[in-house]
Amino acid sequence: MSELILDGIYKDFSTHRVVDGISLTIPQGCFYSLLGPSGCGKTTTLRMIAGFEEPDRGLIKLNGRTLNGMRPYERPVTTVFQSYALFPHLSAAENVAFGLRRRGDPDTARKVREALDLVQLTAKADRMPAKMSGGERQRTALARALVLEPELLLLDEPLSALDPALRKLMRVELKELQARVGITFLFITHDQEEALSLSDRIAVMHKGRIEQMGSPQEIYLTPATRFVASFLGAVNWVGSVGVRPELTRISKERPEGGMRVKEGTVSSAMFLGDCFRVEAQTGEGESLVAQIAHGLGQFERGERVHLWWDPSDEMALPE
Repeated sequence: MSELILDGIYKDFSTHRVVDGISLTIPQGCFYSLLGPSGCGKTTTLRMIAGFEEPDRGLIKLNGRTLNGMRPYERPVTTVFQSYALFPHLSAAENVAFGLRRRGDPDTARKVREALDLVQLTAKADRMPAKMSGGERQRTALARALVLEPELLLLDEPLSALDPALRKLMRVELKELQARVGITFLFITHDQEEALSLSDRIAVMHKGRIEQMGSPQEIYLTPATRFVASFLGAVNWVGSVGVRPELTRISKERPEGGMRVKEGTVSSAMFLGDCFRVEAQTGEGESLVAQIAHGLGQFERGERVHLWWDPSDEMALPE
């Protein structure tokens, strides 16, 4: 169990600053996500924690120890990469055993068995990576990292290579695995749904800085900036006020009560399986979307409608 502290971390590359003074504390045993678009600095931050890059300024501390200057293999940190980086000529069990054998661990066989059992791969111990499914390769990479008993596990977009259905399954397995082992997980992703569904806490990064930190609910429901609001999901912007499409209602009649109302013309109506997505253009040139459940009406292109929402659902954020 460990606490990770980043204190004023900067990293410059030849043409620009990649990480711009980020500071955060990740509690022990937490599933923490760094979320942001490509190029925001999240992977560089991971690489500095792992020891593959050194910060130009700032301190990295894990469980009270300063990691700056330590080589990757000297740090109580392991990494699961996006590509999994398995040795193609080694079986699942041999991949898991690799780090232990380099250490000369006398209890390698038992630890490998336990690690494979932890990720439900005991029956596939002799399988080569080329004969594994994407999910099996990911589990092998997780077992190889966890068998070293790190204080911190870094995960660099580990689900991005999987197909959508397997991705959702592996999210559940990854969250359950973290709860069982109790190790701090730092998860790097650009996928909002992954971060929201997996994380205890999230830090949203943008242009090398942290825009907001908080629980998934706090980040989604009370974003601090327009960037965070838009990156975490769709938003209807009416001036400096935003409202989520799932909180936007639509009707052919004008609603009564103290609702905010906009009149518009339907420009598209799309069936998405679990809901309908209706987009309408207002007279002021705004494009507003309502995401509505089945049975709440049918809307056709060109139809005049009212879009409305409760003022308490508004996010008032400056341009």
